[in-house]
Parts: sequence; C-alpha cells; structure tokens
Amino acid sequence: SYTGGKAEEFNKKHISEVGLSEDMVTTIDNIAEEIKKSKEKIQKEIAFSITEEEKIIMALNAIPEFNEEGRLETILFIFHDITGLKKIEEEVKEKNAKITDSINYAFRLQNAILPSQKLIKQSFPDSFMFYLPRDIVSGDFPWMYEKDDDVYIAAIDCTGHGVPGAMLSLIGYFIMNQILSQPGVLTPGEILTQLHK
Repeated sequence: SYTGGKAEEFNKKHISEVGLSEDMVTTIDNIAEEIKKSKEKIQKEIAFSITEEEKIIMALNAIPEFNEEGRLETILFIFHDITGLKKIEEEVKEKNAKITDSINYAFRLQNAILPSQKLIKQSFPDSFMFYLPRDIVSGDFPWMYEKDDDVYIAAIDCTGHGVPGAMLSLIGYFIMNQILSQPGVLTPGEILTQLHK
C-alpha cells in the first residue's frame, strides 16, 4: 500500500529495483547491516518523505531469521503506518503542556495569597508551617489575619483537589478576609457561620 505495487512485482528483485524511495532503501540497508553485526531484532520509529511537505511515520520491526547452523538467512521487515497515532500523540502533548502551564500559573496565584513563614514567625516565634499540596495547586490553604491586637490563624480544607479545590481556596481566602474586615471581634463560631453563609 505504501508503494502502490503488487506483491508479485517485488519477488526476487533487489530492494533498489522495486520503486521504494531512496531514504527507505538506505534505511533498510543500514538496518540489515546492523542486524548482520548484532544478530538481534531491531525496533524503531522512522519518518519517510512522501512529498516535500508530507511525511509518513512508520513503526519498524526488523527480525533476523537464522538457519540450523545459526547463520543469518533472512531478515523480516514489518512496517506499520503510525502517522495518525503520532499526530494524536503530538496534539495530546500540546494540550497537556497548555493545561500544565495554566495550572502552574494558578499555583503562582495561589502561592501569592499564602501567609509567609516570616509573617507567621513574627506573631508565633516558635512555629513553622508545613504545606505540601498533593497536586500542583491545592484545596487546602493556611490563612492568617491580623486585626488590632488579635491574630486569627486557620488551616482550611476546601472540598476537592487540584484546580477545583484551588478555586474554592481562593474564594475561601477572600471571604475570610472580608468577614474579618468587619468592625468588632468575632469568635471562631461566628466566623464559621458567616463563612458557611
């Protein structure tokens, strides 16, 4: 199907006489030489030009066959056209890269709202914060708010992981700040009630 020829047209002919492209003949010759030396099966992905703009990608298996004396008798070449699969693979890689870039950007946004260790240590000198998200971004976040002489601190677990959890964590962060910006001192119960609302 690659050459457009019939099987009988190939019988007992040299590889250079059957209308294969020059780069395919060279590839097959090189692999045959490699197998003569190594006496081992070879698996490769190879791109061949059909036109100047278009290439076909083949999965190649070259299998040596030996006679009873252990001498190399024939090499079986099996080619599978995987051009379509490779295109899909490239599209998936490209989409994954875009998604990862977006998530990494979300990580930077989320990191910007987290209280720094330095800030926490100013109020609680003998403290530390251990924050290790399961995914790049997280539904959990530490929170701290200073109001007059009071320091409010919380470890908040939003429903979900990854991007959905991270979106909720940003919402939670801003709502918590909004609640505490009101005048007066609020108890933890009052804060949670307002957060729930």
